[in-house]
Amino acid sequence: MRSSTGHNFHCDHFHPNKNVDVLSRKKMFLFHWHWQHATVEKTISSDRPLKLKDLRRDNIPLRTGIFLASIAVGFAFPLAFLFSAVMAFALYSDLVSIARGESRPISLEDISVEDDNWLERFHAACESPAEKAFLDAMISRHSLTPSRGQLTGSGVKLELQVPIYPYRLDFLANERLVIEIDGAAYHSSAEAIERDTKRDQYLHSKGYQVLRIPAKHPLFKPDFAISLVEDAIEDLNRANAHRTAKIKENLHPTSVWYAAKKGLSDFSDGLSKVTAEVHRKAEEQKEKDRIAVEMETERRMKAIQEELDADEELREIFEKLEREFK
Repeated sequence: MRSSTGHNFHCDHFHPNKNVDVLSRKKMFLFHWHWQHATVEKTISSDRPLKLKDLRRDNIPLRTGIFLASIAVGFAFPLAFLFSAVMAFALYSDLVSIARGESRPISLEDISVEDDNWLERFHAACESPAEKAFLDAMISRHSLTPSRGQLTGSGVKLELQVPIYPYRLDFLANERLVIEIDGAAYHSSAEAIERDTKRDQYLHSKGYQVLRIPAKHPLFKPDFAISLVEDAIEDLNRANAHRTAKIKENLHPTSVWYAAKKGLSDFSDGLSKVTAEVHRKAEEQKEKDRIAVEMETERRMKAIQEELDADEELREIFEKLEREFK
């Protein structure tokens, strides 16, 4: 193993087959990890010649152009000189920092394989010795190299410290496999198990698969830890292939034809049922109207007859008119 300062660090002490007790190996590994991380920042920010990529990293050329343009605008609009002064101060501060080699927070997006110490920068994103050991094992097994904030290699894309609100993932492989490196000190209690279960359920609901690896495996059995990841990725690929095949089957021309035919048949049957129901209701309404007319006619004839019975003179007139129209 090579440390972040370039010194060779022999890992024979950590090999599980050596005659060294486990506690001693853990202490030695933790000592090395803390010593190594204490020097990462120094390595990243060590004195070195000023390079063009350092200027590009802070957009110095673009900001200088904006600064000069603001000066030109200031002759027409004096308030622009105030903006120029702020720009000048910011440019000066950044140039001094770059010239001194002072470090600044660097996102993984800024790292490329051309950077001499890209591995140390990814190490700095790890939060425990076990995570760093896992990262080293993955890089070694799959020849991972940085690309746009990810590590990519043979069939694997690995991301570190991925935010999935309201959580942050240790690792995310192939965009769907969540990998959590669990230390016994923080994941063994009943409260921790309940918290992890709730977290896993939330991630499952978002379409992620979750693989939890005890920290002891990356530290002392890295090959076994990597095999767990590879098995999980294989299961994930099979599930994706099955889902893709199902989608293709549903989109096959024959399937689409039968689906369309069935849909048209169902629509026709539904339309026939609606038409029959409308006709039935129309007939029912027609019968109700006929009965209502008959009842109204009978009521009026009854009322007329009562008036004729009550008025003798009116009844004689009615009978006379009735004889004339017959």
